[in-house]
Amino acid sequence: MFNLEQKLKFLEEMKGSSYVGLYQWIFNASITMEQEIGKDLYLFDLSELSKLMKKLAPKTRNSSNSIYYRLFHYIDYFKNLREDKSNPFLSVEPNWYMQFVDITHRTFFTENELDEIIGKCVNAQDAVIFRLLFEGVFGQNDYNELLNLKKEDIDWDKRILYLKDGENKRTLEVSEKCMDLLSKAIEEKDYKLSNGESTAKSPTQPLILNDYVIRGIARKAKEARHSHLILRRVRKLFKEVFKYPNVTAKTLSQSGMIKAAVRY
Repeated sequence: MFNLEQKLKFLEEMKGSSYVGLYQWIFNASITMEQEIGKDLYLFDLSELSKLMKKLAPKTRNSSNSIYYRLFHYIDYFKNLREDKSNPFLSVEPNWYMQFVDITHRTFFTENELDEIIGKCVNAQDAVIFRLLFEGVFGQNDYNELLNLKKEDIDWDKRILYLKDGENKRTLEVSEKCMDLLSKAIEEKDYKLSNGESTAKSPTQPLILNDYVIRGIARKAKEARHSHLILRRVRKLFKEVFKYPNVTAKTLSQSGMIKAAVRY
């Protein structure tokens, strides 16, 4: 650790805290920067703290938030040794720490995180796929439960879906959020390519009009009832638009399983 005596003094004060291990990890990671700059972490300005946060590369919102508060507390502890007698974090906006979350390795999402992503979808046809996968609609063979779902398979009053996968049939109760997206997806007649960011000559394409909930665009009719329809939309949106390259239809489904496991 850089400035070992001061840091050991601080860690002694934190003895018994569940965050001692996190503080030690931060101190070990900050050594190189402290040596290069020639000052202890508690003297860093906001620009230097930003560089450290990028180096630490937290993988989730919670971990980024936790690192931020540990840094805040460490600087606050020694702020009287700073020339300005203040804490640079007092000038940042709420959720400042969010910009440092390394999303490139994310594969799973909480429900709130998925809701944020769904809120950015301009096509209900995409959003409903993500929500259905999260709520457990999948199928043993090639996403058939999603591809086979028709308007007539929905009980709007009881929020029940009647799912079919070959010879296998089952019912599933879904959320109000899911029902709302199902309704919007059924009503949708056009599809905006690349989530509305396409620079193609025809960035909006007509959807195939039939009784299925999830429908392909008319010029790709052969893909309409094929697993490629699900795989392509998940890959296109998460990899190219939302920049989560490791997310798949399977991990979206597993995210919902994780939520269910925690709840029960």
